[in-house]
Amino acid sequence: MSAPAGQPVTPKESAVRALQRRKSALEGNLDSLLGQCTTDDQRATLRSAYAEARDQWEQAATMALVTDETQLTAIVAQSNTLQDQLDAAIASTAAIASVVQMVAQGIKIGSQVLKFLKP
Repeated sequence: MSAPAGQPVTPKESAVRALQRRKSALEGNLDSLLGQCTTDDQRATLRSAYAEARDQWEQAATMALVTDETQLTAIVAQSNTLQDQLDAAIASTAAIASVVQMVAQGIKIGSQVLKFLKP
């Protein structure tokens, strides 16, 4: 999903990319993160978050219309900022509780993104 050369990326494309980035980050780090978990609740939260991130991305990829580009753009910016923070936390092996909390927050933002996309 990329814009033709010289064409700007649409808000919808940005939204799908942000959701795909979250899904890919969780997918690529899931085993390591699960290994760092100290409680069953943390493991359950991560597994659930990965499934939700995957579903959000798949759902967004099939959507065609954006209902409010301005708000969608702002939410995608929030999503990207949070994902940058999450990537840094994972890379620095931050406390797993902090990582789990960021992952859960990212899923909430992903749900907001979907509100602005329509089939």
